[in-house]
Amino acid sequence: MSNDFGQAAIIAKDPYAWLSENEIDPENGEYPEFKNPLEIIVEAMRDMIFPAPKKIKYPMEPSGRKDWMPGVDPESRLIPESVVPGILEGSPMQRVDQPTPSGKPTEGEATFINFICDCSGSMGSADMGFKPGFTPMQRSEMAKVIATSIIEACKAEGHYFQVVGYDTSSWSIWPGPSNDYDAAISYFMNPPEEETDPFAPRGGTQAGQAMRFALDNMDKFIVAGKWTVKSCVTFMIADDDIQIGDKGSPAGNTYCGPWDEKFREYGPVYYCFTVPITPEGTISPAGYGMARAMISCRNQLKEYYGSKYETEDCSTSFGLFWNPLTDTTIGAGKLIDICMGRGKNRCTGKTSK
Repeated sequence: MSNDFGQAAIIAKDPYAWLSENEIDPENGEYPEFKNPLEIIVEAMRDMIFPAPKKIKYPMEPSGRKDWMPGVDPESRLIPESVVPGILEGSPMQRVDQPTPSGKPTEGEATFINFICDCSGSMGSADMGFKPGFTPMQRSEMAKVIATSIIEACKAEGHYFQVVGYDTSSWSIWPGPSNDYDAAISYFMNPPEEETDPFAPRGGTQAGQAMRFALDNMDKFIVAGKWTVKSCVTFMIADDDIQIGDKGSPAGNTYCGPWDEKFREYGPVYYCFTVPITPEGTISPAGYGMARAMISCRNQLKEYYGSKYETEDCSTSFGLFWNPLTDTTIGAGKLIDICMGRGKNRCTGKTSK
């Protein structure tokens, strides 16, 4: 099953940079700044995946365009829509007449990212290796790392987003349409002590109703906010309980297929499975069940759509392993391969065909 992971990406980081080895002198008031171990991992991910392209400034470019060819057309400082290699590719047009700082919306077209995160009880399993500081990493924390890393890419590229959590019901972890990247990342990494962690595991799992909830949210701001979503990318981040169903399946709470179809009208839909890995970047024995679920999801998508869309890479894997002996964070999985632009990305929606 290690073939599903491809080549591991490795980044060397010092996880103890924020610790002081010497006794602290209370007189000088210079205390070491504590950094959440998850932040250390997210910082490593900036270089591990989503390598940001160097901006080329063309101040005379028009303020809107109908199409854009990645790698061919120049980028403009007037249009914050450029591409993250591998995932946010296509023809996103994001005009400058989006909602104003005062909050009053105007007509415009947006590139939008949906994050739909499994917060069921099984996401509390601490089988994702160790974080810096030698504390076990839960699957829910892995989901947080994935969402945060991609939101950092959204910040660089000017995309809008929403984050939804679900068990057998759904809620907004971070309502959209938002481009308040720093506030969202800060909230995810260091939620207020008096509040429950927004990704905290609880309850059962019904992924279908979560997709419906996120879609309803998107529909509301498309109509009420006068937004035209030209393209979007949707990430379902879960451990193993994803059922696509078949064409005869009802649009209920469990099956994702009917809601996947609606999201895929705007762009690709990725099912990202948090899979435990070894120091070598291969799937660990604890991850075999999730790897089978990932393959099952891939087969269901193929059966559901036939040749209508490319779906081979829509069911993806993602794992991290922090090696305390080498102070190295290792990341592996199909999602990393896609983000780094390795090979053809075979996951399409209507706007990306």
